[in-house]
Amino acid sequence: MEDENNMQERKRLLSFLRKNDERRERVGSLSVTCPIKPRKGEVVRFWRDSPSHVGAYTYAVDIITPDPRVNALVVYSPVSGTVTQIIQDHEEFGNGPQFNDKLNFLTILLEDGVTFVQLCHIGKDSAVNDTGEPLKVGDEVKENTPIAKTGANGWMTDPRHIHIMAGRLDNTKPHGFYSIPIHFTDAPDPYKV
Repeated sequence: MEDENNMQERKRLLSFLRKNDERRERVGSLSVTCPIKPRKGEVVRFWRDSPSHVGAYTYAVDIITPDPRVNALVVYSPVSGTVTQIIQDHEEFGNGPQFNDKLNFLTILLEDGVTFVQLCHIGKDSAVNDTGEPLKVGDEVKENTPIAKTGANGWMTDPRHIHIMAGRLDNTKPHGFYSIPIHFTDAPDPYKV
């Protein structure tokens, strides 16, 4: 009986993965550089099934990092583009919607003017340009260059991650955008790990 249950569970999981792959092919994806670089001998790891990755945020990805209160990591720009949003004033975090307005993030708009990448949970006052000056809206950033550090802020049940999402602006959608799958050029597929 247990083998039959395991077989059914495996079939259900394979069916889910196949449908997810088909859906990702329909909406397209974006190839980006992973914003977190693992230490020698380590690989990038992801958390799966975040309860906040639904609806417009379906394809968001949480990359596991060390606790930023102990060991903040450099965050690298996953794409080249223009900074369109940046908030980096907060150090408070917790589990609940009361922490939504305590989130530090930056948004980079790609050259097409429609596709964007957003990085959330960056460290307070950590976002800088290539000359070390504070990053600001309108600044150009280059792919794979340091732009911030990891941080603990906003609504997070565990501070050991950074959140990345790619999306496309679309005024017909309730949030004004929809997320698209991310393909890392230098890390595993986050949807199959």
